[in-house]
Amino acid sequence: MKQTFCSLKCSGLAQRLLTKDAYAFIERDLASECWLWTGCVDHAGYGRLKRIGYPKLAHRFVYERERGSIPVGMTLDHLCRVRRCVNPDHLEPVSMRTNTLRGLGVTAQNANKQQCLRGHSDFYVGINRYGNPSRSCRVCNAAAARRYQQRRRA
Repeated sequence: MKQTFCSLKCSGLAQRLLTKDAYAFIERDLASECWLWTGCVDHAGYGRLKRIGYPKLAHRFVYERERGSIPVGMTLDHLCRVRRCVNPDHLEPVSMRTNTLRGLGVTAQNANKQQCLRGHSDFYVGINRYGNPSRSCRVCNAAAARRYQQRRRA
């Protein structure tokens, strides 16, 4: 079976990894103490390698080599926020939920909100009609209920 690689740069990588020379693709940044992966980088910015026919993320490979296996159900969080970093000191195994909430995405932004769009801070979590938890503002809900009652009476 013919092996395929993500690029010509990675074509010799599999043999190097087998001879414990993966660290040739790591450049150490002295200012940030990050170990930057200089091999293949995927569309999301993570270092990627193909070893013996299957793709693997570079930071997971280096972490497993330096610290042992990643616990089941856990993912690695880049504490430095640099996706190309493979320094095991900058990686922490956490649950996917924790990793998502530590991030900068929409989910994390919404989870960190302390006020509604009108500036009220009186949130409560309830169950919506579909059985999912939803966050609502008591003040805004009360005002909406008053407007609804006024329209019904008119």
